[in-house]
Amino acid sequence: MSRSDRWDPAALRDGGTTIAIFAVPLAVIGKVAFDENDRSGTATLLALATIAAFVIGSGVSAWRQERDTPLSHALVVAMGSFAAIQAVFAVIRLASGNSVNLGRIVVSFVLTLGAGLIGGFLGSALRSRGIHASR
Repeated sequence: MSRSDRWDPAALRDGGTTIAIFAVPLAVIGKVAFDENDRSGTATLLALATIAAFVIGSGVSAWRQERDTPLSHALVVAMGSFAAIQAVFAVIRLASGNSVNLGRIVVSFVLTLGAGLIGGFLGSALRSRGIHASR
């Protein structure tokens, strides 16, 4: 199987777009409205909503793909979106004179992988029940 046959670009784009539409605004609100040491319930809810956005976007990618590799598509879209979002936030933090907390990024990455797996399983479950996305 060639590399171009392995991935469904439309499914990856749709999943990544879904993540960007939901996760980026939530993450921006969280970064602007709360400091890193805030332990309020609102900050926690925003973090959980951001993780849910990764579940949804990964699920979209897994559901829409036509290559019979839902988990691969879900994980790739979750990791790619996470890397892109974190890169932008890291550049902004460094440009503003702040430090980047690598430990926090690693923990967030692990949570994102978990969200990607859950989304992949959900998208796969839809496909196995005969519920396919229309193109």
